Amino acid sequence: IGCLSLFIAACGGGGSATPASPVPSVPSPPPEPVGEIFQIETTVLKGQSTELVLQAPNVSLTNISWQQTAGPELTFYATDSKVIGFTPTESGSYTFQVHYRAGSTNESLSHSFNVNNQTAQLTVRLGHAALEGSAISLISYAAEDISSVAIDKSSWRWSQLEGPTVSFSEANTDGSVAVFFDAPEVTQDQVLQFEVSGTVRGQRYSDQIAILVENTDVLVTDQNAPFTSRVAEA
Repeated sequence: IGCLSLFIAACGGGGSATPASPVPSVPSPPPEPVGEIFQIETTVLKGQSTELVLQAPNVSLTNISWQQTAGPELTFYATDSKVIGFTPTESGSYTFQVHYRAGSTNESLSHSFNVNNQTAQLTVRLGHAALEGSAISLISYAAEDISSVAIDKSSWRWSQLEGPTVSFSEANTDGSVAVFFDAPEVTQDQVLQFEVSGTVRGQRYSDQIAILVENTDVLVTDQNAPFTSRVAEA
């Protein structure tokens, strides 16, 4: 028995194991922001109207606040709306930031775009958000309108590109500077896209515009609508 005890002791039976090093934890990536900023144009021309649309169709957006953070100063309104529209007159790089509350979460997004040194010969003003059922007007302009130069606009044509189909107030809009329609009923926010195209001084041009139609429980009547009849064309 004594020999057996000596053998066990010699084999080091009482040693202790080295503890394993802890595996470092990998931090989770920050959650993706709820919503996105949509802009039709990838490059904007001087004098071309454009709009930024804050989209999150399945979430309630509140406390919206837009700010311009870079580029030549632009004039824009409805800073608490889901859509802001403006018409840059200087080339350069522009950046906008929007802060908002998506449900119960505070969010922010940033969006940049470039305005090149060419001048738009044809544009549509001005993208905005509207409640379903509201009366909406889209008005087109030629670059030379600002100088009151007479331009033949008989070739100008309007078309709808995206979104629930709308009916223009006039059956024939060929040659029309403006079109009018009621925003369609929607079950969630929807973007409508329209295009006007035509010839100016022998060259063909086109421009597109986005309108965000918001779902609402509020009954929109003629008293709520911004336009109830046709206005004079320029």
